[in-house]
Amino acid sequence: MSKPTVVVWGGAGALGQEIVSELKKENATVISVDLRANSAADQSVVIKSDGTKEDAQSVLDAVQKVVINGVDALICVAGGFEMGSFNSPDIFAQLEKMYAFNVRSSFASSWVASHTLNANGLLVLTGAWGAFNKPTPFLSAYGAAKAATHHLTTSLAASTSDFKQGVSVVCMLPVMLDTPMNRSSAGPNDKFDDWTPLNHIASLISKWTKGQERPANGSFVKVTTQSGETSTSLVQ
Repeated sequence: MSKPTVVVWGGAGALGQEIVSELKKENATVISVDLRANSAADQSVVIKSDGTKEDAQSVLDAVQKVVINGVDALICVAGGFEMGSFNSPDIFAQLEKMYAFNVRSSFASSWVASHTLNANGLLVLTGAWGAFNKPTPFLSAYGAAKAATHHLTTSLAASTSDFKQGVSVVCMLPVMLDTPMNRSSAGPNDKFDDWTPLNHIASLISKWTKGQERPANGSFVKVTTQSGETSTSLVQ
């Protein structure tokens, strides 16, 4: 694939910026979608909130204005994290926040992808290994939101009409990403060499957009790092 066109939803966040930068190095045309602009992208679409219907329509309109031949990949790395037990007095506020950051962004980006992805294109959503088919007692709202993203992945991958032929829907399941926000909330016993560097994720995404080592439609890809060594594995 020569000079792919890629939409990065969450392109101004820590991981999104890394992905945009890597894609530009690989000569891709990149459209960033976020609450603020990313000047490194070829085009920035600034949305007002976190994946409302209005956001999705504004992104679709903007993409269709600048992209003639469709989009080759849409990568959604928008999201958020928050601790919280179920009986916390703040649980409902946390639920709204996690729903907006994780579920609505996944839905909105997938909706745009359904209208713009070319045949054999790629949609990547971001889940979480810590919430994959397991309880999250201290992350109630976050776990519920990520579980919804996992379910969305499975549903979209099973669709026979929402996407063009050959589109792959893939969900990343990071164990722990080495972001400034995660470092700011790190505990004294956290080992940063067990956290996945953002440039590793960006390199992985870049390969997938070019069709290299791309997982099959419906795949969930666990990304884990131990003692500075990062590996990926397909999980059920």
